[in-house]
Amino acid sequence: MLSKEQILSNAIKFATGQTDYQNENFVMNSHVTSYRQIRQALLEIENRYHGIRKIKLDVRRDEVRLKKLRKEIEECEDPFEAELFAIDVEDIEVDQDIRRRKILRAEKELDIFVKRVQDNVENEEDIPRFFDEDPEEEEKYWVARMGKQAAMDILSFGRISVGNLDSISMLPEEQQLQILSIGFQYSNLLGGQLAKIEGKTRDYTKHLLADENNLRLPTFEGIEEQMQVKLLTSLQGIVGGTKKGENPLITGKEE
Repeated sequence: MLSKEQILSNAIKFATGQTDYQNENFVMNSHVTSYRQIRQALLEIENRYHGIRKIKLDVRRDEVRLKKLRKEIEECEDPFEAELFAIDVEDIEVDQDIRRRKILRAEKELDIFVKRVQDNVENEEDIPRFFDEDPEEEEKYWVARMGKQAAMDILSFGRISVGNLDSISMLPEEQQLQILSIGFQYSNLLGGQLAKIEGKTRDYTKHLLADENNLRLPTFEGIEEQMQVKLLTSLQGIVGGTKKGENPLITGKEE
């Protein structure tokens, strides 16, 4: 078993932050058009680059303070004052260590945003258009975004919410029709697929309902092992249709 000291000594070395997967899918791809995704990537680059520069300045500033404190320790005749100076040195060194890890973390996150721009923008001359407001791209973005919001409402509540309908009604008629069309396209297509996915587990649900003594609840414990709920895995051995441990949504029996 690892000792507490081993865990601590390794934990403090990590420069953890948002993962590439997280930034790719939930930061940039939170926007529904490529134009807005690139704008978001550039914004994230600006923020992180500014943060890195500020942290590096703090590191340099505290390096000077450390030199000053160490000199004061050497020249100090009062042992108590010297001890206080030593504590200040240690305090700054702790902060410096954290700052260096923050720099590593920010530089790592910076790379995923830089790559998104590199993959989608060929020439440096094309970058400024993502900073300037592009009316055509803005219209596309808001039509697509509000269409997505309408679809989420329909799937979740069976209708478009008052707030979203109010926002849609403020737009020109043609854009309203585009938004509503996108909303119903997405909600109907996804709704059909959700019904199929639900059908893949219907036999297992029926068996669970029929067994009055089985009061187990599904949990997400160990979900990463087979990317399915463990309660379903246990039912597969009883109901059949798929081998125990096979995900019925991927290898399931024919409907």
